[in-house]
Amino acid sequence: MQLKNVLKYYGSGTTKVEALRGVSLRLEPGEYLAVVGPSGSGKSTLLAVLGTLEQPDGGEYRINGQNIASLNDLQRARLRAHTFGFVFQAFHLLPERTALQNTLLPMRYGPFPKSNWRRRAHKLLESVGLEGKLDRPAHQLSGGERQRVALARALANDPKVILADEPTGNLDSVTRDEILELFDRLHQQGRTLVVVTHDPEVAARAGHILYMRDGRIAGEA
Repeated sequence: MQLKNVLKYYGSGTTKVEALRGVSLRLEPGEYLAVVGPSGSGKSTLLAVLGTLEQPDGGEYRINGQNIASLNDLQRARLRAHTFGFVFQAFHLLPERTALQNTLLPMRYGPFPKSNWRRRAHKLLESVGLEGKLDRPAHQLSGGERQRVALARALANDPKVILADEPTGNLDSVTRDEILELFDRLHQQGRTLVVVTHDPEVAARAGHILYMRDGRIAGEA
């Protein structure tokens, strides 16, 4: 995954906001990257561009050498479904659906035959410690349990890359550490992780830290 001088802005004229200002970045397979910086620094926009949820307004983004700008909407959607798993601070689960149903949702866009979906969802939920709560609606789960469901859902299509935006922001410290241990395990399995965070303890788990300010990379560690 390589960004070259990527620009992203919203609005126009006097309301124009430059969210990314010439960001260049290369991510190797299996890397664990934390992106930190103050609110409005461009962290979440960078994550959205990496996940092809947003298109750059300038510069270039390539995945495995392929220029993402050359793909149409359907091709980008297929690439996104097969390459990325997303985890958000607000979980984005369907509240009336069960943990199992939420985990099944992305599989309709993935590579696995329908006959394998339920068995795979069961295994994923068991792997994040929710084996006893598969049939419980999301609104009846604790914040930590909902984030575990979100992580299982992110893994539904066996993505190579996990993109997480403040995944521990709504969790207590004990649950945060449990989620981070799951992230460590995913990294050890060879997946690429990109985690946006305000928490220095979360960032410290990563092997590479990117500091952002005013839409630019301000430093690395």
